[in-house]
Amino acid sequence: GDEGVTEVVWRGEVVKVSWLENASVEEARFVAQCELFSLTEVAPQFQVLRDVEGYEVRLAAGQQCLVLFDKREEQAGNAPGDAWEGASCDTPLRVFAELARTDARGTHVSAPQNSKFAHKIQSYMDGAAEFEDERVLAKARSCVPQDVLIGKLHTRTSLERAGQSSDDADLALCRRLLVWFKEDFFKWFHAPLCWACEQSEQQAVEHEAMQLVEMVPPRESEAIWNARLVEIYSCKQCDAQVRFPRYNRAEKLLDTRRGRCGEWARCFTLCANAVGLRARMVHDWTDHVWTEVWLRKTQRWVHADSCEAALDTPLLYTEGWGKKLSYCIAVTKHACVDVTPRYVTTWDGDLARRRCELPEDHLRTIFLTLSSWNILASVDRTTTPCRSRQRALWLSEVASETAALSVLKRKLQNTSCEPLHSSAGVDRRERLPGRSSGDAQWIRSRREHGSSGDSD
Repeated sequence: GDEGVTEVVWRGEVVKVSWLENASVEEARFVAQCELFSLTEVAPQFQVLRDVEGYEVRLAAGQQCLVLFDKREEQAGNAPGDAWEGASCDTPLRVFAELARTDARGTHVSAPQNSKFAHKIQSYMDGAAEFEDERVLAKARSCVPQDVLIGKLHTRTSLERAGQSSDDADLALCRRLLVWFKEDFFKWFHAPLCWACEQSEQQAVEHEAMQLVEMVPPRESEAIWNARLVEIYSCKQCDAQVRFPRYNRAEKLLDTRRGRCGEWARCFTLCANAVGLRARMVHDWTDHVWTEVWLRKTQRWVHADSCEAALDTPLLYTEGWGKKLSYCIAVTKHACVDVTPRYVTTWDGDLARRRCELPEDHLRTIFLTLSSWNILASVDRTTTPCRSRQRALWLSEVASETAALSVLKRKLQNTSCEPLHSSAGVDRRERLPGRSSGDAQWIRSRREHGSSGDSD
């Protein structure tokens, strides 16, 4: 057929890897490395192939008698490395390889339609498309004051002179952006002001002048900004009504500049991408949303919550607010990842019972299938080699992060002592705070005040 076969020897056994001859060399090689990963559990970045004479070679079509070595074992004298220990990824990598082979043959790859869970995640991924829209990014960039951007340049220059990591510059920029966003740009929405009574915001809050009476479908002018419902408030003094559409488009939120955690996280994620950071949203099934920002030097995602102006404190919700998390799903236009292990201190029976929507193996397949499908559907077969490499890079990143989180999950399942990860810059002897965004009564009704509100 169209595919060649490469034979590789791994620990005394011959494994056969398919090769896509009608794809770009880079993409075909990556798919073959993924399939090799699924057969041997040696991740692509750790694969070392040698010919019969011991020379290192690159994977190519039709090769015979190649021997696979694990780079970690070579470097550590055959001691297995901890970064990927126990990360069995044969199901995810088979998903990647099979979808890529189907796509390369020119066969239509249809979107996964197997559960409400998958539909929900796909809708989040669809909503992330505007974070890559240059027109929308330009609009967001125009909203960010020059002080934040100038500070970015100054910080990068000073850190380069000091020889420090670019991560420090990214974190410094993100911290400035969080402070500006919370203090100067976006406002928390508790209830609207009555247009007839002309009360001040303080008076409206103190007297609870506006009461939520119903939720209704959006008007056409609201639906175009992806408002799925509208809250209707009535004034207790004059019965005037005010609409509050729950917009799900960051572009619109640049104009309205108010909302609750969903609106805050969406608009902040757009602004972060607009100023040159790489950011994505995290959706928490217990009704919260926040942002993660990518650090280039250390190749890791860090937590950023615009509602709280909190940075790199992933345990804020479990140790501070007292939340009982179940699913925390990070999404971009191209990928989705279950990042729950990053935000919990243990993976015990209680958490397992809360994660009851689907079996874990089924969930993992959904995440990888959705990511694979969206990445492979992002460009057509006439794409340039540069875009093919980008697509392969996205696939590699998802595979790597999924494996690393799988390792963390196993460690959380097997430990009963101190948490394996903690919030950066937070002394574990100090308590993380309860929630601060929203009024006190609302926070208590959600039981997110944590230990910091016990004495109130």
